[in-house]
Amino acid sequence: MFLGSKISIQLTERKMTLHNENKDAYRTTKDRLEEENRILREKVATSEAESKKVKLNFNPGNEALSGLELAVKKLDADGEFLTRISNISNELVIARNWVRERKEEIKNLKLKIDSLVAQVDGKEEREFLLREKVWKSEN
Repeated sequence: MFLGSKISIQLTERKMTLHNENKDAYRTTKDRLEEENRILREKVATSEAESKKVKLNFNPGNEALSGLELAVKKLDADGEFLTRISNISNELVIARNWVRERKEEIKNLKLKIDSLVAQVDGKEEREFLLREKVWKSEN
């Protein structure tokens, strides 16, 4: 029986050792996971803070746009502002079309001038040839 109790003591000691090792491993794992959890919470807090900053940065733009819209509405309270812009736009279209037409006319006139110059050159050459013939026939 003495041998049985010695083995029992050894088994108990081995169980205690394993229990303590498991307990230490559990504590180590728990500490490591708590640290990772803390780091992740900090990252989440940082991300949320950055997100708020981005939102705040975009809000002034929205407010500026609203201010611009308000200014246009004030200028256009009686509808005259948009009417003037529309009239000026129409006048610019008319002026642009007039310039295009004038450029086309100038192009056509240059072509006519070139044609007339060629005709005059041809007539001058014939006149010169005819004078030469007349001169030769007189001599």
